[in-house]
Amino acid sequence: MDKRVEITSKVKGSASKTLHAGDGVTSIAVEQGAAVRIDVAAGTVTGMVRDGDDLVISFADGSVVRLDGYFACGTSEATPVTFADPLTGDQWLAHLADLTCVAPAETSSSPVDFTMVPLESSSAVAGGLSSGLLIGLGGLAAAGAIVAVSSGGGHNGGGSTPSGDTTPPATPTIAPSNGSVLDGTAEPGATVRLDLNGDGTVDASVTADTSGHWSYTPPSPLADGTSVTATAVDAAGNVSPPASTVTDSLAPPQPFINDAMDNAGTIQGIVVSGGFTDDATPTLEGVTEAGASVGIYDNGTLIATVTAAANGSWSYTPGTPLGEGEHAFTVVATDALGNASTASAPYTLTVDLTPPAAPVLAETDGTTIAGTAEAGALVGVDVDGDGVADLFATAADDGSWTVTADPALADGAAVSATATDAAGNVSAAAAAIVDQSLDTTPPPVPMPVVTDDQGMVQGALASGDATDDAAPMLSGTGAEAGATISIYDGTQVLGTALVQPDGTWSFEVSPPLEDGPHSLTFTATDSAGNVSASSSAFDLVVDTQAPDSPFIDPTNGSGLVGTAQAGVFVDIDIDGDGSVDATVQADANGRWSYIPAQTIPDDTVVEVTARDAAGNVSSPASTVVDANYPVVPIINAVSDDVAAGTGQIVAGGMSNDPTPTLSGIAAAGATVTVLDNGTAIGTAMANAGGAWTFTPTVALTEGNHSFTVTALDPYGVGSGPSSAYPVTFDYTAPAAPFSIPRMVQR
Repeated sequence: MDKRVEITSKVKGSASKTLHAGDGVTSIAVEQGAAVRIDVAAGTVTGMVRDGDDLVISFADGSVVRLDGYFACGTSEATPVTFADPLTGDQWLAHLADLTCVAPAETSSSPVDFTMVPLESSSAVAGGLSSGLLIGLGGLAAAGAIVAVSSGGGHNGGGSTPSGDTTPPATPTIAPSNGSVLDGTAEPGATVRLDLNGDGTVDASVTADTSGHWSYTPPSPLADGTSVTATAVDAAGNVSPPASTVTDSLAPPQPFINDAMDNAGTIQGIVVSGGFTDDATPTLEGVTEAGASVGIYDNGTLIATVTAAANGSWSYTPGTPLGEGEHAFTVVATDALGNASTASAPYTLTVDLTPPAAPVLAETDGTTIAGTAEAGALVGVDVDGDGVADLFATAADDGSWTVTADPALADGAAVSATATDAAGNVSAAAAAIVDQSLDTTPPPVPMPVVTDDQGMVQGALASGDATDDAAPMLSGTGAEAGATISIYDGTQVLGTALVQPDGTWSFEVSPPLEDGPHSLTFTATDSAGNVSASSSAFDLVVDTQAPDSPFIDPTNGSGLVGTAQAGVFVDIDIDGDGSVDATVQADANGRWSYIPAQTIPDDTVVEVTARDAAGNVSSPASTVVDANYPVVPIINAVSDDVAAGTGQIVAGGMSNDPTPTLSGIAAAGATVTVLDNGTAIGTAMANAGGAWTFTPTVALTEGNHSFTVTALDPYGVGSGPSSAYPVTFDYTAPAAPFSIPRMVQR
């Protein structure tokens, strides 16, 4: 209930202030030498404690009044504390056995023995006691008017003497914690004070229940490694020795599922993650933190919890069989404090309890035993009738399988076969009887010829060629007469062809193949149904798109130059008869040139077309020879002969050769001037064919260089400059590599 507290200041004369203390803890600042009166019966005081430099008074209703600074040093005059019963008017003076002052930084706590001195009621009616009277009341103890109270117990019962309690409660316990909840045990009803940051001050308090259990939940979890101290304070104010713990919120390392063990069926042992099993109760095994609780999840649902052994190992076998289908197992480790790890990587198993269909056995001559079964199944063939497989084969993706008996089985012998799937399920058996009159020999593997029979470039193709014929002719020789040749493009059947009596066959692709890469394979099937092995793949690229039309520069007939798509062939018609008179190939930069053996006559029409590797021909480009037109020189190539990368430098490329070789064409006998970034760096003479080369005598500097050339022919006619040929020169080696230490998570 509320208590009226009156503070009378000595410094300010008789000035006083009145406060009200409610339930819980009420803190009141007290100046030294002031008088304190609390309107409550003295018998309700259950204890007093010095906490730092404060006086803490506890009452029977559980409320607490804290007089801040009561024991502070600074004056020899004590602060009297009286209690006035609001019902009877009786007053009592609290006489403290120890009034030693303490420094403000003091953080220790200790119970305070006190006695209650009864005062005359008339004094209360008169409005209180003089400070002089209150200070001198210590002598009343000799007159027998003082009721002694030990360790905070007190009563004003007309001279009765209650027994004192000076025994501290037992040290409380505080359980290991991850910082989210603190709990432990203490004397029932005791107040448990908690220091949550190690600074020696109380940060929180709770009360132990009737069984002695206490618990406290911080507003936010305490950080890992926080030191927590707990003390117990009984009703008399006695304080126990401290107990402490250090929070541990570190989660266990990520656990692992090492393997899954199949303990049922014909195939037993470890099943790798992603594998199949016919064991509906496989055993999972793994490792984690010793003693951790391991939660096992199947497709995200918790199905069991096991405890890791002292060495961290754990295992689990489902008590209820797993259903058929895929199961993705993960585990989470939780330590004794409730810290949970991240989930392990999934360990996936497919439970398959359904046997495959019985294999199909083809008729056999006793040497070759073949048939079909579930793709990927292991086919076991029993050739001696003892029920145990003697020969084995794995069914291909199309289900086919074959084994060879050596020695051959006798005519009329019984053969049986079963199929075992990846999970270990075994099919029913299939049976066949050996008939040595059968033809079980496969025909020879076809040897195809692929022919391009349209466009400008025709003829037999080699594997890897490009063709402009989307419907090439496929043919072969030397095949078994009457056999059927099956033609495949990848896995798609293009068609079949019948082998003629002379062993030849042919097939024209229809509908046409699409542009792009194709991989053709061939098999032969004889009249008995025996199928040959597949031929090697014949790869070709169908390309029906013509290249761009080339360009040809104006010419005086001494040479032809121009540009086209890189790598294409440029076909040149010099005399206008529609036939190709010369062919050159465009370089990596798309430049091409041609020097005729004799100067092309004035006014001749020269026509050029571009032809790609597949034989597609572009639309033509042409020019008319003008004998008076100066020949514009060109730079065909810039070559690097310094390791590590040597050879032609593409325009815009890089080089470490400070003296590269430039080459090109110009008018026969012309003087070619080489310019670098517009500055002449030397000259060269074009030979009778117009070719010229130049190597700088002074090393070029690092950086970007743009080469051009001009030409002056023997008649003093100048031409150029040519198109630029840019190259970047870099002579600086890169920095030595270094390694970065790998971070290892512990």
